[in-house]
Amino acid sequence: MAGFGENRGLHDYLVEGVRRTLFEPEAPLVWPPNRAGWTVEHLDWAEPSDGGTEWWPSLAGAVLMLETSEEAPPPDLLTRFLRILALNGDLQQLAGIVFGRPGGADLAVEDHTAYDDAILQVVHREQGLDDLPVVTNVDFGHTDPIWTVPQGTPTRIDPAVETITFLDTAVA
Repeated sequence: MAGFGENRGLHDYLVEGVRRTLFEPEAPLVWPPNRAGWTVEHLDWAEPSDGGTEWWPSLAGAVLMLETSEEAPPPDLLTRFLRILALNGDLQQLAGIVFGRPGGADLAVEDHTAYDDAILQVVHREQGLDDLPVVTNVDFGHTDPIWTVPQGTPTRIDPAVETITFLDTAVA
């Protein structure tokens, strides 16, 4: 959780997300929008980490949460990734896609929509998955502050009103 390493302390949004998700669980929990602003900063993660897995998980019925790194990879990388998911049949099995606010201190805010376009190109125009809900520019991943996202919790996405609701608690 990159947000715990902030040199000036934790953002209130991060603290609220951890508290409400892990320590005061409630359901349904509507993921609140971050109205206090956001930032990206480049941290030198010189130490390599082993974050991979040797098994590809089943994405059937999953809400896929994607985000970029602080290196701000180009939107066409996202396009290629989604095409691979479509090619192996995973994209068609998803219940929804949530895309984090693109990271990278050198990425201009006006360039964020290019990532939205990349997602919509593959999901809607190429694959015709018009019923697959997509919400973008969500505060998690490589932007600050970030919300704590529970894993394996039933989730409802409503792009019309831009809400993400966790239907069960993350902990018992």
